[in-house]
Amino acid sequence: MKRLCIWLAAILFGLVLLCACAEERPVPQGEEREIAGVTFEDVTTVYDGTMHEITVSGTLPEGVTAVYKNNRGTDAGIYDATAILTGEGYRTKVLTARLTVSRAQYSGLLFESAEIGYDGLAHLPVLSGAPSGAEVVYTVDGKPTAGLGQPGRYTVTATVSDLNHIPCSLDATLTIRDMGRTFAVSYQNFVYYADGGLCRFDGETAARLSPLLPTAFAVADGKLYFLTADALYVTDGDAVTKVADGGGVALASDGISLYYIPRDFGSIRRRGLYDGARDEDFSPGSCTELAFAGGSLWCTGENGLERVGANGTRTKLSFRGAPVMAGPLTPVIREGEAYLFFSTAEGIVRYDILAGVFSVLTSDMGASFTVIGQDLYYLAADEFRPYSSLSVMRIPLFAAAEPVPVFRAESPVTALAACGGKLALFTPSPQLLPAGQEAQAAAEIFPKVFESAAFV
Repeated sequence: MKRLCIWLAAILFGLVLLCACAEERPVPQGEEREIAGVTFEDVTTVYDGTMHEITVSGTLPEGVTAVYKNNRGTDAGIYDATAILTGEGYRTKVLTARLTVSRAQYSGLLFESAEIGYDGLAHLPVLSGAPSGAEVVYTVDGKPTAGLGQPGRYTVTATVSDLNHIPCSLDATLTIRDMGRTFAVSYQNFVYYADGGLCRFDGETAARLSPLLPTAFAVADGKLYFLTADALYVTDGDAVTKVADGGGVALASDGISLYYIPRDFGSIRRRGLYDGARDEDFSPGSCTELAFAGGSLWCTGENGLERVGANGTRTKLSFRGAPVMAGPLTPVIREGEAYLFFSTAEGIVRYDILAGVFSVLTSDMGASFTVIGQDLYYLAADEFRPYSSLSVMRIPLFAAAEPVPVFRAESPVTALAACGGKLALFTPSPQLLPAGQEAQAAAEIFPKVFESAAFV
C-alpha cells in the first residue's frame, strides 16, 4: 500500500512538470498565435449631427494594433466597417461590423400662415428651421408651385427632405388680398383713371397728366373733379387745378354742390359750386360710398344703403327685412328712370329708385360696374379680390339672363370703363375690348388689336 502511494505521487509530479515545461516552451520559429479576447460589434444610432464610430471591444494583446476602414460616419446611412488586427507573432485577423445611422425626425421646423396685399409678385408662406441644403417642394392641391401671386386664399404644403431626416410635410395658409381700387371714369371721349397718378386714355394711347393719385371722380358743371387723400382738384384738358384743401375717399355731385367723404369716413361734407363755394359739414355719421341718382344723394356704410335728404338726414333702406350692405354704387338712367346697381353678399342688385324695388340679378359678387347700351359689365369679384378679377362678365340691365363671360385675363383686371362705345380694361394699363364681344373671340382679338395701346 505504501509502495502504491509512492508510485501515484511520482506520476502526479511528472504530469505537473510536463505541463510546466509545455507552457514555457517557446513557440517554434515561423508559427503565429491567434488574436483572441476582442470583438467588433454592430452599432445602430440616430443622426444628431455628430460623428459616430465603431471600434473593437476588449483588450488587444501587447504589440497588436487595429486599422479601421469605413468605421465612422456623421450622415445617415449604412457603413460596412472593417477592423484589421495585426502584430508581430500574431496571425492577422479581419473583423467586420455594420454602423447604421438612422434618419432623425425634424425639429424646429415652422411654416407660418401669412396674409399680404396683392403686389403682382409671387409669394409663399415663410418656412424656417430647415437645415442647410434641405430640399423643399411647395404644392397647392397636389400641384408644385414656385409661388402664388393672384388674390385668393391658398393652402400651401411644404415638403422638406434631406439625407439625414425623415421627410416632413407642413401646411400653411397664404391669403393675398387686393390692396385697393383703380378708379376710372368716362368723360368727354376719354377715360380718366388712377395708376400711380392721374392718367388719361383716348382709346389708343395712355398718358399721365399728374402725379396726383385720385381716390374718386365726379362730373359737375361740365367739369371733371377728383379727390386725392389731401385735396380737391379739377381738370380741364391737360391742366389740373387745385380747388380746395381737404381730401377724401368718395365724391358725388347733384350739379349744384359736390359731396365728399373725408378720410376718416365719419361724415358727408358738402362744397357748393357757386355762391362762394362754401365747404360745410352736411351729414354726420359713418359712410364709405356716395352716388347721386333719382334726385337724391345715396350713401353706404356700416348702416347699409341710405337715402340722404336735402337737410342731411338719412333714411335707411332694407331688403328682406335686413339693412342693404351695398358695395360701390353705380347710378344708371334709362328712359327717364333712375336705378342704382351695386354688389351685396347676395349678389349683384338693381334698385329701382322710383318703385323702391330691389332685384337680384345674379349671385356673383361684382366690382367696377360699367354700362354700355343695355348691358352691365363687371369684374367677377370675391372676398379676397373685391376690386379686381381675372374674369370680365356681362349681364342685361333689365332682362333675366345668366351672366356671360366676356374676357378671361392672365393678370388681374383692376377696373372697367366705357370708351367710345367700347369697353376699356385696366390691368392696370388700359386696353380696349369691343362691347358685346364673347369670351373666345375676345381672347383672340384682345392681344392683336390692342397691343399698340402703349402707356406714354
